[in-house]
Amino acid sequence: MKRAAILVLAMLVPSAVPAVNFTLVPVEPVRIGPLNDQFELDAYLTNLEATDQDFLLIKSQDLPSEGWQASICVNGLCYAPFFDTIQVTVSAGARDTIGVYISAYLDHGSGEAILRVHPLEEPENEKSQVFAAITNGVDVLVVDDDGGEAYQSYYTGALPGGLIPGRWPRIAQAPTAANLSQFGEVIWFTGEADPSLDANDRAALSAFLDDGGKLFLSGQDIAYSLCDTGSPEYSSAARDFVEEYLASVYVSNNSGAASVEGISKSLGQGLSFSIAGGVSNQSSPDVVRPGTNFSGKTGVSCFAYAGVAYAAGIQSFSDDARVVFLSFGLEGITSLATRQAILQRVFDFFGAEVGVEGGVIPRLEILSASRPNPFNPSTSLTVRLDKAEAGSVSVFDAGGRFVRTLSGGVLPAGETEVVWDGTDDRGSPVRSGIYFVRLDAGDRTLTRKVSLVR
Repeated sequence: MKRAAILVLAMLVPSAVPAVNFTLVPVEPVRIGPLNDQFELDAYLTNLEATDQDFLLIKSQDLPSEGWQASICVNGLCYAPFFDTIQVTVSAGARDTIGVYISAYLDHGSGEAILRVHPLEEPENEKSQVFAAITNGVDVLVVDDDGGEAYQSYYTGALPGGLIPGRWPRIAQAPTAANLSQFGEVIWFTGEADPSLDANDRAALSAFLDDGGKLFLSGQDIAYSLCDTGSPEYSSAARDFVEEYLASVYVSNNSGAASVEGISKSLGQGLSFSIAGGVSNQSSPDVVRPGTNFSGKTGVSCFAYAGVAYAAGIQSFSDDARVVFLSFGLEGITSLATRQAILQRVFDFFGAEVGVEGGVIPRLEILSASRPNPFNPSTSLTVRLDKAEAGSVSVFDAGGRFVRTLSGGVLPAGETEVVWDGTDDRGSPVRSGIYFVRLDAGDRTLTRKVSLVR
């Protein structure tokens, strides 16, 4: 009886309605243009059914300022920016042009809109398209190649003060050599995207560097993807790109270490940090070593994994071109101050004269790690400056409250040891806990975490 009842119930359940068949194909979803302009960004919505179909268009947006607006457009008709949802009817077998107009006023930068499309009665049958507009007055192009993850703030939020980024979403469209050539400096990060840097990407980057571009490239598995014979993306051409344009030779897929140290006489000098934080995605950071690029210049190791013989980062140059390649993702670093310090030095390298050793004479604003740490009763740190500058070395508690000034006024050039004995500005002992020692010198800020244990 139970089997019969189940059969009757199954017969009463209506069969699923076939999904509406349609396509959404981008035309030119990313564009670069002048400020105070409108960017027409289109896609083709094609109804593949034999009957007319109603579709819902849903817009979301991320714009840099109130001077920017984004409007949904259908077949040349653009709706007011406050309309975030539009219903359209597409005739049987017809193709309509849909998309967004992004108006860029007042502020240079980049803006993004996402258009989600689904048949009116089938919200689960959804396709989406990313659109982006970038003004040609931005200072650095940031190619977001992380496959749709939200890692961009780990890069754009750590740029040196005053630099305006323009974000290019690689998931929407691959930038060409002509796109990159409009900018002298490019940041390109890949997150966990797989594959990394396809043939078109490599061709665009090669042309960019041949023309004297400056590139900061960051991401785990880039070297593995392009150089390891066990990788599906491996080819001799891909390996040659890494060796000839990044001046890097692939060693292994996983460093097995999360601690990274800066190399002396490089842009990493004096820095140390962990890549186990941030977005916690550094499961297989590549190991590389310096190689010789296409112009005969040898790369210089700028970072190394603790306890690993080879490098975590290579800096290199060729005539006017500059490359900094990190074989891990910068988004694995929790500390904003550390990410800021790295990117500041990268941009110093981009603008610096090349030294005879193949690197540059690094700026020496360095605040060493404290020794000992944890400490009781005192700990010391070394401040190293390439010139005397007005500045200070101060202590703050975990809540950001000022505790004590260790050194202030004009800080001397060269190395200076500063000692903190665990007291505040009144000379009273502070309680156990986490504190931060901060160096402010010129336009630089570096911070070290110390732990007091009583």
